[in-house]
Amino acid sequence: MKQHTKQVVLGCALIACLIVILSVLRVGWPARFKHTLTKARTRAELRLARWRNQEPRMITIAGHLVRTPPRTGAMAGAEIEALDSASGWASLTDGRGRFLLRDVLWYPRAVYNLVLVADEYEVKQMPVTAPSAFPADGLWDVGDIDFDLACKVDPGNLNGRNSISYVEYDRRNDSYYRSLFDKLTTGLETDEEKAAAINRFVGGKLTPSAPVENSEKIDSEQPRAVLERGSQSCGRLALAFATICAAGYYNTRLIDLIDSHDQPDCHMVAEVYYGDRWHLYDPAIGQLRTGPGTVPGYRETRLDANLLASHTVPEFLLTMLRRRDNWLPSVFNSGLHHYYYFKKRGTSGVIG
Repeated sequence: MKQHTKQVVLGCALIACLIVILSVLRVGWPARFKHTLTKARTRAELRLARWRNQEPRMITIAGHLVRTPPRTGAMAGAEIEALDSASGWASLTDGRGRFLLRDVLWYPRAVYNLVLVADEYEVKQMPVTAPSAFPADGLWDVGDIDFDLACKVDPGNLNGRNSISYVEYDRRNDSYYRSLFDKLTTGLETDEEKAAAINRFVGGKLTPSAPVENSEKIDSEQPRAVLERGSQSCGRLALAFATICAAGYYNTRLIDLIDSHDQPDCHMVAEVYYGDRWHLYDPAIGQLRTGPGTVPGYRETRLDANLLASHTVPEFLLTMLRRRDNWLPSVFNSGLHHYYYFKKRGTSGVIG
């Protein structure tokens, strides 16, 4: 028993030394190597925590993003994520600068490098240290985070941004999607008219009698099959919509939305970039509008709950899903999301 205790103590001491050495080595190294060392340090810290019977668990980080007075105060619509997040969720702050960042791995004194995005020209990073004890309700409130006190970083040189994934564009059927794009947009002049026509067409493929898919992975079935046979999946419909738009050389992205409940609801939508900003389209439920000729983006929808008043789940879809409640407000208002871009076409790779 004493020999086992000595081995555990020696092992903990070696891991602690390794953590210190890795911390020192990070200084002055290129970003890629720093990231590799950071991941090695995290693995060592996780092993040390387990040896101490402090099992890592998932927590939700809550906070309030602000700017130093006399600036704007609360930062509405800013984006936040933790580098190397196991879950890959990012969060948009609400109108008062508040945010929730769910499913971040906790262990005592873990350091989370938060990426704070005001816009594509203002991207900063700030480390926060986890509490030594796991919060009773799994929610850790970090309080105010001052954007102006964070360190400016190059978004193109950040490793560990897991809130963005990339999917393959179906090049094999490119001519099919291009032909369909031309057919749906012939005679239409504006970007909004074209995107709306594509959205209506793909929305018509939401079919209760369509085959039930075995997986919810958005890249597990080619969009052409969805367009020809229909689908019950909002994710596959959003991918089909984005594929047709990408065939017409529009920048597009998919957004996976989730609420903050223990057993979360989720929904997938698409955005199209035109007129110097992103516009939200939802083929499964319908097009969202703020008024005649105005289609908001996900960010605007997150900040204005009234936009969802006319964007409700159709009755037949609720019946198909065996539900009676409208889950849309909770998945939009949580601010939690994950982006998907095409690898080769219509990809900016930058959060807008």
